[in-house]
Amino acid sequence: MDLIKEDIAKVKQMPFGQFIDLSMGKVYVKEFCTEQKNYFHPLDLAINELIGSKIAKEMGLMCPTYKIVMPDSEKDYKVYVVSDDLNNYGKFYTFEALGMPFGIGMSLYGIWDFLEYKKILNKNIFTDIIKVYIYDILLGNRDRLHFNWGLIFMSDKKVQLAIFDNECILDYHLPAVSSEVSGDEWGSIKKNTRDKKATLKEEIKQFLTESSDEFFQMFKDIFVKFSPEYFSLILDSIELEEKIYTEQGEIPLIMKNKNKYLENYKKNYDLINDVLLEFNKERKL
Repeated sequence: MDLIKEDIAKVKQMPFGQFIDLSMGKVYVKEFCTEQKNYFHPLDLAINELIGSKIAKEMGLMCPTYKIVMPDSEKDYKVYVVSDDLNNYGKFYTFEALGMPFGIGMSLYGIWDFLEYKKILNKNIFTDIIKVYIYDILLGNRDRLHFNWGLIFMSDKKVQLAIFDNECILDYHLPAVSSEVSGDEWGSIKKNTRDKKATLKEEIKQFLTESSDEFFQMFKDIFVKFSPEYFSLILDSIELEEKIYTEQGEIPLIMKNKNKYLENYKKNYDLINDVLLEFNKERKL
């Protein structure tokens, strides 16, 4: 998916969150700017989308392909990301559009119960839900809500899970994910005085304790593959392969905060490793 000069001019005219037709077909355009007052710089948020997409695909998860547009190469306070439309693969519905209540998207058991109620849960979908759970823990994602993932209903009657809007990965805070609690209950847990690391460790322990051997092994396999060293190679490959599209031409993508990405990733990785070391003594596979 490459963009031409006319595409870039059209992108910068778009308000936040719009589907538009460009030279390569229909795409989704999202804007990041300094006025959003996020923990991240707008360009970092856009880079997060590239990282999130790359890792999702390496895990076998469906995720859009993103391209970064910064119309003026000298001004990085307003950045856009352009992604392919998931409806190109079938009819896509977010979990919000499917009627899932707010907050359940962050609960393994909650989403499991919801999809069973909707009679659209199968082994492949549930396996992908587990992968998303692991993805969010590894990458410190605190924003897996019901409107940033969903299902693609394909013409051959297959159903595919898909995730998107992963700009909150590698956050400065530990991820707010839960295997059980959700909604207001989880909100109260986040606000109380308990240590967040201890809370997350408890949630990972619960997942590992209650998982089947298959999902326990899948957790371990993904964990071993996506080591901090491997994550560093992924960042290198993104810098090598991706670019930023501007009205003045394409410019190289340079991750100024690469060390911070690696530091935050390693924090989450080490936390999970502590839990796994404890479980490996009790549950050998």
